[in-house]
Amino acid sequence: MQDNKNNGNNKTSTEASTEPTAKKEYKFGGIQEFSLEKIEEAILEDSVYLDVFAGSDLAFKENIRPLENVLNAVSKLNCISYDYKTSEFSHKNFPESRQVGVIAQEVKSTFPELVRLDQEGDLQVNYSQLSTIALQAVKELSAMLEQSNQRIAKLEAEIEKLTNAH
Repeated sequence: MQDNKNNGNNKTSTEASTEPTAKKEYKFGGIQEFSLEKIEEAILEDSVYLDVFAGSDLAFKENIRPLENVLNAVSKLNCISYDYKTSEFSHKNFPESRQVGVIAQEVKSTFPELVRLDQEGDLQVNYSQLSTIALQAVKELSAMLEQSNQRIAKLEAEIEKLTNAH
């Protein structure tokens, strides 16, 4: 695989090394996916610099609706650390190191569009789109904080008036 740090072709090194005749793997969210094994191989060889870009231009989109009230849904998700059952699922080539993430079943109950079944019928989470959900939750928290700060300032002003009146 080639190192893609400065070649300016806007492809990941994994994409750059894929031959045109090579069998494409399945897609999720319009992004070509590569097996965990291929990516790990490239990372272990220190030959990959991976930036992920996805088609996000407004021209590509329709039926656009804002995400709303995600904070409540996000609060139902448990962020966990875990170890994969690597001996029981050796065919999955899971990493041996400690991981952090979420439980696909929990994500599916609140954000079903972020979960899919793999070829063996196991659930997978689209973590890159989960970051959009987190961004919206931060925006909602920020709006709540601003409202609280305005209310606190108003109450402090009223207390100040009452204190000075006596």
